[in-house]
Amino acid sequence: MRKREAVLVRWDTDERHFYQQEYRKFYRKIKLDRDLLNYKYDWTNKDCHSQCFRIIAQSLQSSRSDKMEDIDWFIEKFYKNEEHTIGIGKYDDTYTPPARRIRITKNITFDKNDVIPVYSDLPGETSKNLEIPDNFVYEYSNVNFVDKSQEPDLVKAMELAQQEENLIKCNCHSGDNIVSCYENKNCPCFKMNKKLRKFQFHIKDRPRCEFSSFKPIILAKHTDVMFDNIGFSCSEVCACAGKCTNNTLLLANKKIFPLEIYRQNPHVGFNIRSSVPIPAGTPFRTFTGEIRESVNVSDEDLDYAFKVWQYNETRLPVDLKDMKFTGEYKRLLFELFQRDFFICPTTCGNVGRTAGHSCVPNVEILRVYQKSVSPAHINLIMVAREDIIPGTPLTIDYGADFAERLKDVCQCGTFACSNSKDKELFSELKWVDLAPCVAKLHELKFEKYRDTVIDVIKEEEIAHRAKRRRLQAH
Repeated sequence: MRKREAVLVRWDTDERHFYQQEYRKFYRKIKLDRDLLNYKYDWTNKDCHSQCFRIIAQSLQSSRSDKMEDIDWFIEKFYKNEEHTIGIGKYDDTYTPPARRIRITKNITFDKNDVIPVYSDLPGETSKNLEIPDNFVYEYSNVNFVDKSQEPDLVKAMELAQQEENLIKCNCHSGDNIVSCYENKNCPCFKMNKKLRKFQFHIKDRPRCEFSSFKPIILAKHTDVMFDNIGFSCSEVCACAGKCTNNTLLLANKKIFPLEIYRQNPHVGFNIRSSVPIPAGTPFRTFTGEIRESVNVSDEDLDYAFKVWQYNETRLPVDLKDMKFTGEYKRLLFELFQRDFFICPTTCGNVGRTAGHSCVPNVEILRVYQKSVSPAHINLIMVAREDIIPGTPLTIDYGADFAERLKDVCQCGTFACSNSKDKELFSELKWVDLAPCVAKLHELKFEKYRDTVIDVIKEEEIAHRAKRRRLQAH
């Protein structure tokens, strides 16, 4: 990224028109894509809202206390005690840019089908005194990378996985744009997906988390989220070519949700926002980087890296004895499973590396395998924990160690921030009182977006149809 590309641009601070245009373009894009005929774009799905709010509230409480017994996992409904929701609207974090912005680049991806502009909105900044931090300079890639010289065993695993006995792929096909691999008992990829689902900790009367192409990924519990929820997807090597109902990466790889990278606070750094709603449970992007064993990850890298496999994980992704893998591949997998592995985006990654930290994150990172089950076959997907309203920063949990360092200086701005003015109030609340706060804030943001964007579009469509009927009548 070169500083000389930066230009000063004007921005309409009344973003209603911008969001209306973005919504229309997005909706048209979905309708024209025949692969998405089965995709129900529903970001007002109230059936999953209470579950999402509960999980967010429970994770908030557990992040402050080691006493997990204080959290009742089995209460199905939280009671709306609105005592603590009064004034919660001041924590609306929907970002409105200033009238003058510095556009660092038109498109950081260099992909015309995935345009992600980068802006800097720091007060007093100009294109001349603009500073681009060193940690923002990286090679953009939407696929994971393995260094042959550093990770020879991972490279060997990738080579062995190409052998017929070790490769997991399906022969499912049909005349439809989307093949019905999900819940197809003859699909090897779905069978592996189903097998991995059984490893999830099961809560009575609550369905296990599902990994499919179009169903929302709704978590059943708030603890050990990444290491408890694993999926397996069809891929381009399958007869379906991954265009099926058993590919959790389908929406993420299509990159249908428009994103923008921006910087508003020098102490926080760059962040991401979407210009259209992202429904709860949607795997909207992948998180990519270099796959490294822990011995090859520096302390500096740890601030950005995600651990994708850890030695003390209690479950192997599959029971190797039941697999028809070659003996050499089984031995190598067992050896790899004794180590810790990370996906590190320091020098190579995608837009996911720019997601900011938050004490109340709205994005979860989950694992999905394709083709085989070695650490080299892991994909990280970014999943919306709740309906994300346009303009809201996309944030993740950077981990307990990072949060501890930020304890007194965090500037995420959420109502339950460790550095919030109201931290004493919210730090004492249990999840049954925190959940209504999450729900109320969501309601306020949703109503504002509905009134200024969705209702306006609907009124225009009604007027357009009425005009067309009048013309046809004449």
